Amino acid sequence: MNATSQRMLEMILMADETISPVQRDCVMAILNGHAPKRWPAFIEKTLENMVEQKTPTLSEVSHKTNLSRREAAEYMGISIRLFDQMKARGDIPFTRLTARRITFSRKDLDALIHERRIAI
Repeated sequence: MNATSQRMLEMILMADETISPVQRDCVMAILNGHAPKRWPAFIEKTLENMVEQKTPTLSEVSHKTNLSRREAAEYMGISIRLFDQMKARGDIPFTRLTARRITFSRKDLDALIHERRIAI
């Protein structure tokens, strides 16, 4: 971060009365690529929430039988946009559980991948 950006950000953080000096120092340390000397409680809580709400990895998803849209796209190794296009064309089979909730069978996805495999 250049000096001008740093000064401007410090002024903004100082102007906000809801941000304590410890929180301001923490934010500046992180933005400058350093570990803060002292973690304020709100950052600790934020980090805890981020760990709890992390996106499942492919290995965590691979043991599930039914996958969400995002998990299925990741499982197939394609973007969500392409996945949605394939679903709209009818290429990807799915199960509608409720009006808004659909799932994708891992077996169906495996079959689709195997069916479209090109042997060299």
